[in-house]
Amino acid sequence: MKFEVIATVTLAMEISDDIIALHKDEHWVKSLYNLDTPEKIAEHLAFNCGLHQRDVPRLDGFSDRTNDDVKADITWTEYETRRLEGP
Repeated sequence: MKFEVIATVTLAMEISDDIIALHKDEHWVKSLYNLDTPEKIAEHLAFNCGLHQRDVPRLDGFSDRTNDDVKADITWTEYETRRLEGP
């Protein structure tokens, strides 16, 4: 059988002010990522640290930071599943 599952996840995040201040102006980070607003930095961290459980210091541009600088909790999840193939 083949299925399509659409998952909606909401993350509650707390990000250190230092991360926002330091990373939105770093020129080399801009050459890799479009992280020029606090919202874009939050989205980047939500995807990597919240959804994929990656450590903050292992992300490009964040090696000088610790996991304590970002707190992400999955607060709500909804799944919609539909069968694509099979009985």
